[in-house]
Amino acid sequence: MKELDKRDILCGCAVAIAAEVVFLVTLAPTVTAEDSGELIAAAFSLGVPHPPGYPLWCLIGRLFCLLPISSPAWRVNFMSSIFGALTAGLLYLICRRLSVRRSAAMAAALCLAFSRRFWSQSVIAEVYTLNTFLLCGVILLLMLWRESERRGYAYAAAAAFGLGLANHYMLMLLVSPAILAYAVWGKPTALRDRRLILGCFLIVLAGLSLYAYLPLASAADPPINWGEPSNWKAFWAHVARKGYRSVEFAAGVSVRTKLQFVGHFFGLLWRQFTPFVLVPFGLLGIWFMKGRPRAFVLFGGVFALNSFVLLMILQFDYEPDNLTRVEEYYLPAYLCAAVLIAGGLSLLTGRLERPSRMLRTAAVALCAAVPIVPLAAHWRANDMSGYYLAYDFNKLIFESLEPDAVYFPQGDYSGFPCIYLQVGEGLRPDVILANVSGHLGPEAQEYLAGLDPTIRPDELGKALATMVVLGRRPVYVRSLPGVGAGGYRVSPWGL
Repeated sequence: MKELDKRDILCGCAVAIAAEVVFLVTLAPTVTAEDSGELIAAAFSLGVPHPPGYPLWCLIGRLFCLLPISSPAWRVNFMSSIFGALTAGLLYLICRRLSVRRSAAMAAALCLAFSRRFWSQSVIAEVYTLNTFLLCGVILLLMLWRESERRGYAYAAAAAFGLGLANHYMLMLLVSPAILAYAVWGKPTALRDRRLILGCFLIVLAGLSLYAYLPLASAADPPINWGEPSNWKAFWAHVARKGYRSVEFAAGVSVRTKLQFVGHFFGLLWRQFTPFVLVPFGLLGIWFMKGRPRAFVLFGGVFALNSFVLLMILQFDYEPDNLTRVEEYYLPAYLCAAVLIAGGLSLLTGRLERPSRMLRTAAVALCAAVPIVPLAAHWRANDMSGYYLAYDFNKLIFESLEPDAVYFPQGDYSGFPCIYLQVGEGLRPDVILANVSGHLGPEAQEYLAGLDPTIRPDELGKALATMVVLGRRPVYVRSLPGVGAGGYRVSPWGL
């Protein structure tokens, strides 16, 4: 196949539509816990979210915030569902480039859509479905370039790669060796094509230039302005994720800890598609790849880089917070597992379709049934259509605060939904959210400077004590070190 077949394009669209229908039915209606509230607030106000800043995601998120429907939170959740559905459609086209049968390719693409972790990221505001969409775009375009003489495919792949760097550069850089190996092996003469190499390099730089968004957005003093990267030092610290170094690169991580993380990864992989789908068709898929060495290097390389190599680079302690921290990082590896499932299913159904009409019917029925297994297994866990906990809980807290209060929320689960409620829905603009990003925000810093300009923004205990003793605004806390010290009394109040 030299070009995309019209029938395949229609089938890819059908896969994307089917996935989108499920995502819409299970879509979170409003803000959820963890990073979603902060990301939505950043997109809505063109602000700066947590490192590395996700400039591409923020800009696209702002466009979705302009949709004249529902709340800003729903619109950004909808954005995740769109890119999740498009990823499934592109995966179908990738499988077809590997000569996977249409029914098997459709089934495997839907298996990815309904896998536990991918589905969970497609119904909330998060950055990961955009990342998988761009990665699939890079792979498909490189496949088309290798099979044709059109430079345009190579340039488009470079554009998708550059945009991927402007979204989540760590995950895109991590898999780049496998992508580069596939490109060079597919067309070794490209290494001598200086015009092509220079063009691709400049296009990737153009994608990276979107990081200029961060200092420009920060200079406008938006409500969410993590790290305030308006100067070069702060900008580089933000993009390089220096604030997370102590977490991601803890000292003295043992071999045993590494092996525990590897075991945890395989446990997650076991549950993504359910063993009923992963084991038989995944193993057959390895046999399917036997005659496709370039594809094996590409998808095997992405799988290894995005799992084992990633775990060797990160120096996490084996504890619950760190286990959940890395789960979304494995999505490209799950994508590769879906390709294996497609190959195995294609191999099996191809054998079944030859002998008799009854077996051909059984093959079609098998392809139709396979994606239903993860769909049924993961529906309850990923049905967010009735999830209002983060919204209701934090809205009630807001409503219980006195006028002009200073509120110190605790962690992502309370701070991020609150910043969304204030920025996205205009709730309680009189309240100062003091420490959404772990340091005092701009408004809290301004208030503190009028009380005691010698206290640094990261000295939360001293800032709290100063606001209580010297300030006139009522102060509320969830939990903070130093509360109860300094000669003042803490009174329980509200939720």
